[in-house]
Amino acid sequence: MKKFGCATTPTNLTTSFGIPRTPILFFLRTKIRRTTATAFSPRRRFRSTPPIPLEAHAGWLPGDDGPAEEAEPDPLGLSGVDREIAAAKSESIPDALPVDTPDSALEAQLRAMEPENWTPPAKQLAESNIPLLPPAEITDETLVPILWELLHNLSLRGFYVLHTDHLSDRKLYAELWERGLRDPAYLPGRNPRGGWFHDFLGSWGDEEMQLWLRHYACDEKRAKHAKDWPKDTIPPKEKPPGNRDWRLPKGPF
Repeated sequence: MKKFGCATTPTNLTTSFGIPRTPILFFLRTKIRRTTATAFSPRRRFRSTPPIPLEAHAGWLPGDDGPAEEAEPDPLGLSGVDREIAAAKSESIPDALPVDTPDSALEAQLRAMEPENWTPPAKQLAESNIPLLPPAEITDETLVPILWELLHNLSLRGFYVLHTDHLSDRKLYAELWERGLRDPAYLPGRNPRGGWFHDFLGSWGDEEMQLWLRHYACDEKRAKHAKDWPKDTIPPKEKPPGNRDWRLPKGPF
């Protein structure tokens, strides 16, 4: 039976395994039926997948390459100058860095700073042929120049004294002779970064604190000490017997 140029054919077909197919109606023309059969043929449906490029195993896939970068215009010709500068820098850099050679003077200075290498200032003065007379052999007429000469020689070796105004000239020389120049010390010389400072207030105990309040502390510091330590006795302020601290050789501080 034909209708509108199409064939209507009820069919009951079976597969190659004998399984019956569901009846279908074919309303397709012969040409369309051939095209459909070609598109869905088993040979076309199960065609093998194209091989993956070897580059894909290394993380590259087609289309990953970006567009080629265009060279920037260089109307002034600075690229050549940049290359010359880079070449000059590479020539100025040495292939191997110089090896630091040991500084014998610095090593000797570091060894001298160790406490076990300290020596008494009196010994250092004797090695420099600077006489150090006993206090009993010095007369009152020669005491002052001898004392100041000693203080000057000590400052040239980096030895400075502090808080000496409460001592007389003879007492100060005796203190240096008996103790100040007998204790081991490190004398760095005229060094702008440090020195050896001998404070005649000692360890700043109770007695030394009373001397400081009496002879050295100003009114403001005396008032502050009385506020911070109300149990301490504040002695009356007195003029010290000596007047030399402002003339003493000063250290770097």
